[in-house]
Order: sequence, then C-alpha cells, then structure tokens
Amino acid sequence: MIRIDALFLRFSARYQRAWTTLFPTPEAYAVAVTEWDFILTEVSDDGIERALQRCLAEFPTFPPKPAEFLALTRPTPAELGLPSLDEAYQAAIAQRWRAHPLVWHVVMAIGPYEFRRLSQDQARQRFGAVYQHVLDWIIEQRQRDPAFTLQFPALKTPRLTHDQPKKVTAPGDARVHLAAIRKKLQQRQPSDKRE
Repeated sequence: MIRIDALFLRFSARYQRAWTTLFPTPEAYAVAVTEWDFILTEVSDDGIERALQRCLAEFPTFPPKPAEFLALTRPTPAELGLPSLDEAYQAAIAQRWRAHPLVWHVVMAIGPYEFRRLSQDQARQRFGAVYQHVLDWIIEQRQRDPAFTLQFPALKTPRLTHDQPKKVTAPGDARVHLAAIRKKLQQRQPSDKRE
C-alpha cells in the first residue's frame, strides 16, 4: 500500500485537479487504492518508474486508467534491443525473416507458407498477435535472466567437416533402390481396366 500511496501522491502532483476529482469520497479513494494495488502487485519498482516517465509523454493532461498504466510498466521493444512491430512486419513481408531472430520466430510460429497466403489485413493482424506473444515471452525470460537474448535456432543438420567421409553410393546401388521404388508405386496404383 505504501507504493500505491506514493504513486497516488505523484499522480496528484502531476495531474492535480484531474486526479483528485476522480475520488470524490474517501470510500472511492480506498477502492481505487485496492484496485491499483491488485493490478501492480507483480510489477517491480523499476517498472513503476518506467511507467511514470512514459506517463508524461503519453498521458499529458489526464491520468491513465490502471490497465493503461500497467501497459506502460512493460519495456518497449526498443529498450530490449528488438525491432518495433512495424519494423518486424516490414522485414517479414519482404521475406527477410533472418533480419532479426524475433522476426524469424514470429514467422515460424505463424508458418511461412500460411503467412505468405494471408491477405494483407489478415497477415498484419496475425503477425501483431504472435509478435506480442513472443515479446511477452522475451520479457518473461529477461525477468528470470537479465542476460537472456533471443537467438536463431541451431541448425538441425550437422555441417560436414573435412574429417568426415562423404557417403557415396555406386550407380548400381542407386538403380536397385530406384527399381524398388518403381515396384512399390506400381503396386499402389489402382487398375484402370474397365469391363
């Protein structure tokens, strides 16, 4: 409650009458304190400071609602060293998925084929939703480990090194395998004989 009281004092100083008129009675003030305390229970002091700094730019004349303030406590993509939604989307539609690991992960979550097949409005909406989901995951990982950075996934196929022999099959082996494949295909084909 001490954090909320200090926050409310700062709001009162910043927004003056616009803030104080929100709570005409002591009961209304107590309900607001309880609501804000509930919403901000898991937010760090750094997050509250970040939101207060951003409040001045985004809410210059009227105080934010609790949910709006909560959104301001989250770091922006730029603060995390990530491309913004617009930058990431532009890279994705230009098929520069390797421009940043975030773009790659979002496109792969949607599916590259499906992403290319969507209309522009559908692609933007779907990309925005998945982008936000991946961004939330990154923020959660950074809260656990501040050194966390999003990476491209490791290649699934091992690279061939000079000391590994190349597997070469003889032409005769290829013919045997090809004959076996043809035989299986002939067994699968339904007969077209008409009576």
